Amino acid sequence: MTTDPRPLLFGYLRVLPGMGIDGVIRTHRELAAFARSQGFVLGNVFVETKWQQLTSWVAMTNRCRRDGVRNVAVPSTEHLSTVAPLADIMCEEIEGDIGGRLWVVMPTAGPAEQEARR
Repeated sequence: MTTDPRPLLFGYLRVLPGMGIDGVIRTHRELAAFARSQGFVLGNVFVETKWQQLTSWVAMTNRCRRDGVRNVAVPSTEHLSTVAPLADIMCEEIEGDIGGRLWVVMPTAGPAEQEARR
């Protein structure tokens, strides 16, 4: 069995209001494409399905620490929080919790831009 020499990257996304299963699948694919383009292998993608809960966040950071994964990607900071200063705090928290780097795949888009991408 051959092991892939590329580092592992986990994904994290929150199901945003109005984001259906198609949006989740599309976002997962965007995370996978980002991982490949940056030289990573995409491992688990942790999906937060309930608004204002952090169940998947906790599972992700615990798994990162357990498995030594030092890279996490989010589609945009909006998946961390819709309030910019809180999103910045969450970015710092993730990086501190995993002892690594948080990658933001795309800048936060406004509602009109999000609708246009659909």
